[in-house]
Amino acid sequence: MDKKVIYYFLKITLLTFAFIVVINLATGFFNNFTLNTSKTETDSTVISKTEADKNSDNFVSAWNQNMIIAPIWVAITTNIWTRLKDRTEAPANVYNDVMSISYILGNKQIARDKIISRNMILINEYLNILKMDLKTSLGQSSDRSKVLDSYISQLEFRYTSTIENINNLKNQRTVLLASLNENNTDIESTKTKMSSDFKVFDSQSVIEDVDTYLKARDSYTYARTYIIFIDKFIAYYTYLNNYNKKLLDTLINNRDLIVKNSQLVIPDSGSDLLKSLNLIYTEAEFKNN
Repeated sequence: MDKKVIYYFLKITLLTFAFIVVINLATGFFNNFTLNTSKTETDSTVISKTEADKNSDNFVSAWNQNMIIAPIWVAITTNIWTRLKDRTEAPANVYNDVMSISYILGNKQIARDKIISRNMILINEYLNILKMDLKTSLGQSSDRSKVLDSYISQLEFRYTSTIENINNLKNQRTVLLASLNENNTDIESTKTKMSSDFKVFDSQSVIEDVDTYLKARDSYTYARTYIIFIDKFIAYYTYLNNYNKKLLDTLINNRDLIVKNSQLVIPDSGSDLLKSLNLIYTEAEFKNN
């Protein structure tokens, strides 16, 4: 065989061998590095998972042992109290006194809450109390006297507080009515002035007249709208209080009879003898007895 061929064959063989050795060493190094890295990551994952499980267990334990509902309720009530405190620290005429039309226009949401929302809620609550099935409640109770007295107390409270609400609404209506009349006068006078200024093409005065007119009209609309609602509320309160008064008279004057679950029977022959036997009284006679 030619020496050059042998030389080149040996050279290629040696280079190939050397290349294979380098490839194997490099592969081993990278495999070892990857293995160590994977192991580290796996250990970290295991540790993280263990810590997560531990934290999860601690969280569940805290939920059960510390009653997480209680702190949430405290947070909610604190938030409610903060809002209530903000409202009570507002100007005195927000909730305690009668609101002026200027205050209503500047605090529209507060005015809606006080005049409309608050009264609608109170009327609905009052109606539900009057509609309560007292007969069923007494029948299901082991202490008829306590149930009846509690109901009477609630009716008395609603009656007196409703009278106060009616008086407040009447005072508010008086203020709004005065504003309504004043606004109506301003509207008419502004319309007359606007017409005069327009005839002489006094643009600046006309613009001022328009602003004055729109402001008076806005105030008039709000006052009139709230007066309509107030009249409706007063009518509802009056109707409910009239019914409540009859109910209170009936329950209070017949308390013993209701507590004992007794019945007064009016005979077919008439009720003439009931009074002579002291089985029936008028309210005046009962109070003087």
